Parts: sequence; structure tokens; C-alpha cells
Amino acid sequence: MKPLLIAVAFALSITQSALAANPTWAFHPDDTEQMKKFGVTISYRVIVNDPANPEYAFTITSNVPKGFHGLDAQFAIRNSKGLVALQHWKDQSGKCVADFAVGKQALANASYSVQLYVGERTNGFSASGRYVIALAEFANDARYCSGRMGVKKLPATNGFRVTAPVSRGQTPLVVEINPKKAISNFLYDVHVTIVGRCDQHLEIRNGQPLTKGDVKLTDLNGDGFLDIMIKGGVDHRGQDWFKTFIFDKSKNKYRWITERK
Repeated sequence: MKPLLIAVAFALSITQSALAANPTWAFHPDDTEQMKKFGVTISYRVIVNDPANPEYAFTITSNVPKGFHGLDAQFAIRNSKGLVALQHWKDQSGKCVADFAVGKQALANASYSVQLYVGERTNGFSASGRYVIALAEFANDARYCSGRMGVKKLPATNGFRVTAPVSRGQTPLVVEINPKKAISNFLYDVHVTIVGRCDQHLEIRNGQPLTKGDVKLTDLNGDGFLDIMIKGGVDHRGQDWFKTFIFDKSKNKYRWITERK
């Protein structure tokens, strides 16, 4: 057993020595000349669905630097629970373009790194160097921001109510829209009540905040009962599209329009 243990220890020491010998570069916003030398360009757009937690949509282009033959790029988010997000890219024709988005709250735990290879690429241990990019620093530097999109101010945190007679001469249909906490986009509890017939909660996620005017009550299928339409966004023509719930008389409840009876 001793010769085997010695061999394993020797192999590990060689690997560790090789890793220690491979340089690591850290790029910060002011390292423009160094990034140019390595063929790295960085830009991001700010996407604001939740003003309290905007997202940063990065585009990072990595060219294989002079003296190297290939590269791998990796975006990861690690927190106290471990690895929670991972994306990986490999160069094609000497270039790698990485597109990914990260929320403001996750920036501190996010990393972007590139492994550089000389000669044959076999695994991570065969890399001849690497560089890492301080994403949080770039996200705070307006020089790298290419634009901003989304809502401009915080939506009201209070819910609202829309009501109308569910059918001719019938009791009111009451739709209450109540915001819920969400990491991204807008999450709502839709509380639907018809006294004596229906009391249910539906959950929807929206790309934009809802207002009272975004909820329509109308009879879509001519069965005499009001259905619920909630604006989900705008299509490629600039027309509103809706999340739609149909009233099911046989079950006295609302269901998604795409849901089978």
C-alpha cells in the first residue's frame, strides 16, 4: 500500500504545482488596456421589472488571446447554500460571446471566469491561465451600461379590487389583486369570490406591475357569466395580450382558458 500512497501523493503535488504556476488575472473597470490585450469587451443593460432589485443583462465577448489556443467561460452564482446557478460557454472560431442576467441582490455572489488553454484542452486542470471579472464593480460603472429598460418607478404595494355582477341579476363577482414578494418580475395573488358559488385563489407572475385598468371582466364565450382577463404585456404589434380565466359553471370556479374541463 505504501508505494501506491506515495504515487498518489506525488501526482497530487504535481497537479497542485501546475495549478499554482498558472497565472490568474482579475479585471476591474479601469483595466481597459489589460482587457484590450486579452480581447475582452464588456457591456450590460439594466432591466427594471422590480425597482428594488433590477437585473443586469451582461454581454461579455472573450477572444482567444495571443499565445493561447482556446478558452472556456463560466458564469456562476454561489451563496451559503452552495451553487445556485451555472452557465458554461466554449469558444467557437476563436471567440466566445456570453449573455446572462443577474439580479442586484445576487451580484455579490456572482462570478464570471475564463480558463485559457495552450495546446490540447482536456479538462480544467489543463488550463494554462485564467482571468476573472468583478461583475459587481462593472454593474456600478456607467461606462459599461448600454441602456436601461422597464418600469421607472415603484408600483403601489397595496392591492385593488374590481367587481361586477357575474351574470344578469346575479351576485357580484369580486376580483382582488394583491401583490406578493418576488425575486423578479411581479407576483400576484388573485382572490376571486362569488358569494355562495366561488371562493378561490389564483397566482400569476407578470412582467409589468398591474393597475385597476389592466383587469377586464367580460363574457368571452357567451355562457352568460363574466370571465376574467388580466393584462400580461404587449405583443409584437404593440397590442395588449391577456392572461385569461374562464368561469366553469359545472364546477363553480375559474380555470385558465387553456386548461381542459
